[in-house]
Amino acid sequence: MRIRSIDSFPAFQALVIENLSSTLETVHGEKVEITGRLEQVLAERDAALEESSTERQAAESARTELAKALLRPETLPRLESELHGLRRHVETENSTRVAAEQEAAVAAAKLEASIEARAVAAKAFEEAKAEYQLRGVELADVRSELREALKTIAELRAKLSKSRGPRTTLPVKPDKRPG
Repeated sequence: MRIRSIDSFPAFQALVIENLSSTLETVHGEKVEITGRLEQVLAERDAALEESSTERQAAESARTELAKALLRPETLPRLESELHGLRRHVETENSTRVAAEQEAAVAAAKLEASIEARAVAAKAFEEAKAEYQLRGVELADVRSELREALKTIAELRAKLSKSRGPRTTLPVKPDKRPG
């Protein structure tokens, strides 16, 4: 916008100054209002802190009074009864725990013994198996030798009977074997 004359410039400045003054007064009023609200909030906060402190002290006092009331002589029999019941419960749990530990120890010992017995039985089985195989080989050798001996006996009888002439002898049956 162009200024038409120099005479109108001071009027324009006056208008701007008046506008700024009005805005300044409005902002100043808002500042006063916000400051008032802040003071009110701070006062409410201080009151809440005071009330909270009072309530904390009252709660602490109530807890103290409750503890004193619980320790009065008329409440002691009830407390002693509860204590006696709790002690019996602990003793029962302890005896149950001890019994369970003993049973666990016995079970562990039985397990260890059965593992050892199984190892001994396995070793004995392997030894018996090896002995059985060895005896089987020996038996096969003895049978082979027996067949050879029967065969030799038969051959010798045949030679003997050829050299003596015809005679009747009882034949030895090689099929019947002892054992």
